[in-house]
Formats: sequence, structure tokens, C-alpha cells
Amino acid sequence: MSQLAKCFEVRTPEGKLLADLRIYDVSVVEKESGNGAPKPEAAGNGGNGNGDQMSEAQQRKLFRMLTEKGISGEKALAHLKDHFRVNNLKEVTKRDASAMIDQLVKEASNGRPAGSPLG
Repeated sequence: MSQLAKCFEVRTPEGKLLADLRIYDVSVVEKESGNGAPKPEAAGNGGNGNGDQMSEAQQRKLFRMLTEKGISGEKALAHLKDHFRVNNLKEVTKRDASAMIDQLVKEASNGRPAGSPLG
């Protein structure tokens, strides 16, 4: 995993260091975590270019919901990339992720809208 850092230092007129700030741009991570699910891909300024990328929370929810359906780990990652027709999950918009989450919630409730009575 490559990391690029931007470093900013605040010093007194005498040169004494007061603060050191490092900002990292982290590349995409698609390795499996301990629970068998890939780690969320790092959010950045790349991707679809409109700043409306799927959030990490949405990505975690999608992986969790797919795991509940028996699709986990690398299979879940491949399923999402295939569903959204992307090479990288950074390309998925919040709107598209929300639509898939809504679809999975509907499927989980056997076609009933969320919050409807079971009978």
C-alpha cells in the first residue's frame, strides 16, 4: 500500500517547532480483514469526480447485507463491482449505493416495505 504525505510545520521566528501536521493520501485497499470481508476502499478525491462517492458506512452496510445473504469476502466485492459495473468501488455514487441498500432491504423483508407488519 503506497502512501503520499503532505507535511506542514508551524515554527516560531526562532525556528522552534510548534506543530507538525501530516496528511496522507492512501491508496485503495482490497485485502480481506479478519472477518472475511474486504476492508472498505479508502475514500479520496478520485473516483467519479463529483464528490458524491459512496460513503464507507454505505459500503460496510452493503458488505454486511450481502454477508447475511451468504455472499461474503472477495465474492461480495466481485458481486458489488459486477452489480455497479465498475472496476473500483470508489466509482459508485451515494445514490446508487442507497438504491442497492433499499433493494436489499426490500428483498430481506420478502417484498414488504421496511417497517410493515408481518402478517
